[in-house]
Amino acid sequence: MSAVDNAIDEALLLGFTLDELLSVVEKRVQERQQLLQEVTIAFIECNREQLDYFAREIEIGTGVRVMPVLIDTLDSETEYKKVLEADLIVTTFFHLDEVRNKLPQREEDILGIALDPVMESMVKIARLPHGTKVLLVCISEAFAERVLKSIEIAGIRELDIEIYTQKDARVLQEKLRDKGAVIVSPGRLKEVISMAKAGTQVIEFIYRPDAGSMNLLRSSVLEHRKRNIK
Repeated sequence: MSAVDNAIDEALLLGFTLDELLSVVEKRVQERQQLLQEVTIAFIECNREQLDYFAREIEIGTGVRVMPVLIDTLDSETEYKKVLEADLIVTTFFHLDEVRNKLPQREEDILGIALDPVMESMVKIARLPHGTKVLLVCISEAFAERVLKSIEIAGIRELDIEIYTQKDARVLQEKLRDKGAVIVSPGRLKEVISMAKAGTQVIEFIYRPDAGSMNLLRSSVLEHRKRNIK
């Protein structure tokens, strides 16, 4: 807020009235929004549940149009061409080298972003008693491995975690029977809540692009758009 206050003070010193300043700011904001809306980002990830969630997060956070792309589909000529036509290509640092290798002609337009687990999810897991039987429910093995890695990095090691990625409702209900807690991806939350017995703690595990990555993405989008206008 201090930056805003400084800008207001400077404008007043230059002779602008507050109404004039407000009008100029509104116009500039609209221009920036227009620039963002004219940019298409191809967002590339390895599994569908994270892909759709992050695509929405980026779209909301930046105002740009986001085209979600599974990394495995880059072997398809149609999907490959779509990605090449995007203004910018974004992926997570987990896949940055792989995406660069697949799209060497667009290397300068490929941006890596960092992901952080939501702190609330990590705190709830850390508070589980040692030895708690936990079922990790998600759609893909890739997501499960990432969650386990995040838990390990956080120093949480005294839990008995079983992974379930299949879609058999009967098997899932059976696996939930003796578990004290469930860690679940956003894509399977409703399903798990409907099956978990009373007293079972259900913890939604969410990753979000970190604030620094989102700021870098916004500035990269604007710079790209301005460069193309020139």
